[in-house]
Amino acid sequence: MRFGRTGDHQTSVQQILAQPPHVRLVRELLEPEAVSTRSALARELCQRLDLRDPNGGWRLATTLKALRDLEAQGFWTLPAATVPPPGAWNPTRLHRRVQTHRTQTIRRMRKEPTVLILQDTTELNFSTRSACEGLGQSGTNQTGAQSRGLDGRGTC
Repeated sequence: MRFGRTGDHQTSVQQILAQPPHVRLVRELLEPEAVSTRSALARELCQRLDLRDPNGGWRLATTLKALRDLEAQGFWTLPAATVPPPGAWNPTRLHRRVQTHRTQTIRRMRKEPTVLILQDTTELNFSTRSACEGLGQSGTNQTGAQSRGLDGRGTC
């Protein structure tokens, strides 16, 4: 159900999750040991139900909100919210900032006849931040130890 569309109208993520087969799926995923966090639940639902935004990205924030709203209506009980300490890495907030910056950059580029884009690659090492989720192997150091993090490809 890409983009949450059914037929000619757009169905909200909340409407999709409130459908009986999806209510059963959420309840199954909430059984002990299936998912440990709300974010993990939202990510699993996005993947299983193909909940994507028009750009093809997962609708994680929308799915999280729909899960909370349906919990308030008595559909299920979510795992306790984990609140990161002040200044902690927040992937949702980072995504919104990046999307806003991307939109503004594209708007400015369209006004120019020629745009020069320089690219560089860097590795972001989050090995010491054990609470960060969704990281992969970003490289190895001189001793062969693997780093947890992200590969960044910046342009300017």
